Amino acid sequence: MMIMATVDQGNMLSMTGLKLRATLFLVGNPNVGKMLFAEDHAVGLYVPLRVFVYEGTDGKTYLSYDKPSALLGQFNNSEISKTAAMLDQKLEGLAQMSTH
Repeated sequence: MMIMATVDQGNMLSMTGLKLRATLFLVGNPNVGKMLFAEDHAVGLYVPLRVFVYEGTDGKTYLSYDKPSALLGQFNNSEISKTAAMLDQKLEGLAQMSTH
């Protein structure tokens, strides 16, 4: 997995007066993306994946994401589903690493 783009949502929201430490990361792997796009170009709505890291009102840092299998399951394609399950594991591993 690599970071393909970041969106500093906290910075954008500061223009409204809201103080928030929050960043959205677009993450993925070009080789995995190639496999998914080869099956159905519409996966581009969900790939690269979105990972949201933010500071809660309790001062703790949180990591949030949608499970790729939930997003990509709608394509009813066994190859996409298999890859999505692998991505579920990768993101779960990332979340585990970030909490230790």
